Amino acid sequence: MLRFLHYVFLLLFCLIFFQACKPKLPGSSEQVSAKIEMDSLQKKRIDSLNFKINQVILSLGPPNKIPYPVVNIKDTIYYWLSDDYTGKISIELEPPDEVEWPMFFIYQKELVKIRYRHLTTNAGVRQTYESNIYFNKGKIVYCEERGRVLAEGEPPGATRQHSFKPTTRSYQEVEGDYIDTWKTILEIIRKIDPKANHIIP
Repeated sequence: MLRFLHYVFLLLFCLIFFQACKPKLPGSSEQVSAKIEMDSLQKKRIDSLNFKINQVILSLGPPNKIPYPVVNIKDTIYYWLSDDYTGKISIELEPPDEVEWPMFFIYQKELVKIRYRHLTTNAGVRQTYESNIYFNKGKIVYCEERGRVLAEGEPPGATRQHSFKPTTRSYQEVEGDYIDTWKTILEIIRKIDPKANHIIP
């Protein structure tokens, strides 16, 4: 009974914050802010850390799962978190005609990278977008992105034929892709796993 009430509470929490949690499409923000100061050395360092994170994830085995049936009944939060607070959080949302898939990479308590993928269909036009956002001490230090309109019958993976390019969007526009989702998902995991309380928001 207590376990049932626990998940009911989580569901209500998710429903309250769903609109805040929904990532924004590139260019959807009307606000303007400073450009990101691209630091290619930090990007290289974080890519090296990402290899270590993936090794930790492999050692942890299957992910922990938290039901997140706000958009689609199958939506689930998956996360791995080691005793030194290194791991990954992944969530796939499937609202009508869309797929949102952010992945948060954590190294020793700190968010260091987000891989964000989005597929949408508007008026019969299918479009993909993918970005890698890099962080140092909570600040975005690099962002690269790619995307395209898909031809009829073309799979979303066709985007991989194109190289990533440094973003031309403002700091605030890039931040809008993830910030509300990150805070909301982290709060949910903290209610389940005490280790998540050590992650820097």
